[in-house]
Amino acid sequence: MALENAPCRWMQNRKPFRLKSLIIVYDSVQIVGNGFSLFLFYKHGWSWRYFYECRSPDFSDNVQSLGFVHAAYFTYLLKIMELMETVMYAFRKKNSQISFFHVYHHCYACVTAWGFTKYGGEQRT
Repeated sequence: MALENAPCRWMQNRKPFRLKSLIIVYDSVQIVGNGFSLFLFYKHGWSWRYFYECRSPDFSDNVQSLGFVHAAYFTYLLKIMELMETVMYAFRKKNSQISFFHVYHHCYACVTAWGFTKYGGEQRT
């Protein structure tokens, strides 16, 4: 709740920022980053090896296993970056878009991405 209310309170007596260029860059980075994340997961085993064969994670130091861990870590960094979206809404005074569900979704996505990175690929990160 603090994450939901703090930026709105800070912007209460200020004019909204114009962040159109920043939002275009942010959205572009998210699109390219998530596409690259999918590519990395597909390349390192998500396509068939883990998804359809229901294998447990490979904890060895081979290229596929380490690549899978790097893909998970990259996805985790993207999820942290997604928290900026809430701040941008507040800076633009679009408070109607900052709901409890919106904040919960982004926080939960960070926690699950961290858990997947931490425990899905042995404790390398």
